[in-house]
Amino acid sequence: MDQNFDSVKDLSLNSEKNWCIKVRILRMWKVPAYEKSYSQPSIELVVIDKDGTRIHCFIRAVHYRLFEPILEEGKVFVVGNFAMDSNTQKYRPTKHSMRIIFKRDTLVSGVDDMDIPIESFDFVATKEILSSVRDDLHLISMHSHVVIIVGLLSAKSELIPFQNRNRKSHYMKIELDDLSGSERLSCTLWENYASDLVNFLDANEATKFIIVLQFAKMKFYNGVMTITNTNYTTRLMVNADLEVVKKFRKRLIRLGSKHSTSVEVIGQVVRHSPSEDFLSLTPYATIHQIKETLEKSTFVTCGTITDIDRDHAWWYKACRHCTQGLEALTDQFYCPKCDVYSSVFAPRLVVPHAVLVRVGDDSDTATFVLFENCAVKFLGLSAAEIRTRLLARVICPYFVYWKFVIYFAANLMASSLQQPGIWKRPFPR
Repeated sequence: MDQNFDSVKDLSLNSEKNWCIKVRILRMWKVPAYEKSYSQPSIELVVIDKDGTRIHCFIRAVHYRLFEPILEEGKVFVVGNFAMDSNTQKYRPTKHSMRIIFKRDTLVSGVDDMDIPIESFDFVATKEILSSVRDDLHLISMHSHVVIIVGLLSAKSELIPFQNRNRKSHYMKIELDDLSGSERLSCTLWENYASDLVNFLDANEATKFIIVLQFAKMKFYNGVMTITNTNYTTRLMVNADLEVVKKFRKRLIRLGSKHSTSVEVIGQVVRHSPSEDFLSLTPYATIHQIKETLEKSTFVTCGTITDIDRDHAWWYKACRHCTQGLEALTDQFYCPKCDVYSSVFAPRLVVPHAVLVRVGDDSDTATFVLFENCAVKFLGLSAAEIRTRLLARVICPYFVYWKFVIYFAANLMASSLQQPGIWKRPFPR
């Protein structure tokens, strides 16, 4: 009976409680294992109980074979003997403060229960998203407590190619109109999500495309809050057979000719070569002029390294597939950007996350921040290579600083100046 099952909203870290819940799987996705020691992916779920409360569930790769054959999206299950953990991820698919961790002996049994919602949408208005100032709270889900978006496709770009770590791919920009009369919502779809939408639009003769994005995430970009898909969680639905889509279409029909249904073309961003951007398009300024600038700007300047901050932490544990810093868990690391768990990391130079150098010209001095890709050009070594050599005592700890002085005194030209620091230290003798 239902009174024998715990409510999802009551789940906590109470170690003395043997929780047992009855829930429907709203969303189920697999995250590939990047470590060679695991050949199976991990599994993540968003489940909902009869009260409409959702919670995130995590199944480690080592338990994949135990639960993958049993679980199915859309079905109802009784789940017991699981562990609870605080939901501290940067992007969380639910608002619940906890998440469920499946154990080897977690009990899962399929049941029938029509009282648990099959669909549950809690849409957030475009104006509310655009007025948001934080992008680290929840995934946007046009279907869950986190934000769900429904909108008329009003503009789109072509597929825009990009290259990441020698791997070629693409993305596209779209704009959604929620018919509220507010500003359109800008969305970026990456890789498969972009190509899937293009293929759907090409294969269908419809002139109106109503898009629902589930479990997307907010991203503050160029001063505007936008949304984008995650690697594995987001669900993209176009003209879906959903009640919310039917209601949206009725609203669109009532507006009639007052509302344009044509899809505009978003122009592709013109990309300039680094040399053209550096030598021709970016204005030159002295260090003093840069320090006097009050607005956010980009300049080219020329100066000489006079010192390097040697007390600042110079490397951090980064995801092997992006530059994101990893969150240290009990026995592994978590990358909020890739939304994956890993037992290994890649050392990267930091600024926190970079090298801080003191630069001077005839007008003034200031502190510059050099990120990994820039610093490596001058060092000739990555953070991982420097760390390996230091551990093996192949180079002395001051090697990095001496080499910076030799290279930068002749070659330094940098843009993106950070706030000037006030520190001066003698170089080691």
